[in-house]
Amino acid sequence: MEDDKDNNIEDEEKLEKENKDLVFPLAPIVREIRRHSEGKMISSKVKIATNQFLSKILTLISKEMANTRYAMIEMDDFRRATLPYTFVKQLDKEKDRIIVDMEKMRMDWETKIEEFKRKFGKDEE
Repeated sequence: MEDDKDNNIEDEEKLEKENKDLVFPLAPIVREIRRHSEGKMISSKVKIATNQFLSKILTLISKEMANTRYAMIEMDDFRRATLPYTFVKQLDKEKDRIIVDMEKMRMDWETKIEEFKRKFGKDEE
């Protein structure tokens, strides 16, 4: 077990040397992935892609925070910059709620259309 950890650390160091453009060290990223996916192996491509993805997100957030008119970036700037990334789950829940509401409305409309057809349809003539 200890040998596996040593090999993993050596592999990650080798990956980092091969990919010098990585912004973050791989070890904390891999640790976090493993924490949420116990017993799974993680390909080196996933490790590198995760690092690059986090780098892109950090760049976007940093640029947005820099849009402050003040000399110092504060927590309000951070919250504003990260809102699109943290608000996604809430938007997804809201979307599901709206879909359910619209389905109910559609069912009501269909019922009213059928009632209208029964009352005023040409069948009665």
